[in-house]
Amino acid sequence: MQSEVVINVLTIPRHEIETNPSSIDALMGTVDLLAENTVKEKRRHLLEIGISGYGEDPRELFEIPEVCDWAKRAFQLVPSLYYFLTADCQYRSVGWLCGPISTKEANSKSFRNRFNEQLASFTVKGIMHGENILLKKGADMPLIERIRGHIRAST
Repeated sequence: MQSEVVINVLTIPRHEIETNPSSIDALMGTVDLLAENTVKEKRRHLLEIGISGYGEDPRELFEIPEVCDWAKRAFQLVPSLYYFLTADCQYRSVGWLCGPISTKEANSKSFRNRFNEQLASFTVKGIMHGENILLKKGADMPLIERIRGHIRAST
């Protein structure tokens, strides 16, 4: 029996984040391909984004302004991105979108409130944009409903 979900991995290197805005073009193409494959194969294709090149930087990625700026640009230019991210990657991405902040600030109640508001907002927007792109690619409502069920089960 085929799996209901396929995980795809895209690694964005540090030099792309800091010097090359075309990495977001690659992201757009990847999301488009994920949507096509989801419709064609009738199973959800998800994306896990990795960011490389910061291993020797002692800061967390949500503390690095360049990473946060890149994430903000990516979500602005690819509004359906959130829909195709794995649950873990959705969570990390919201941290990037709320940053840059220090680790100490990340543990504050005000940040947790802001994080939860951002998470709720991106979930709603992501579902709307993601379903729209799938419908444009020819998805039928049974597929959309099945994916909605998976989303509800994972939240």
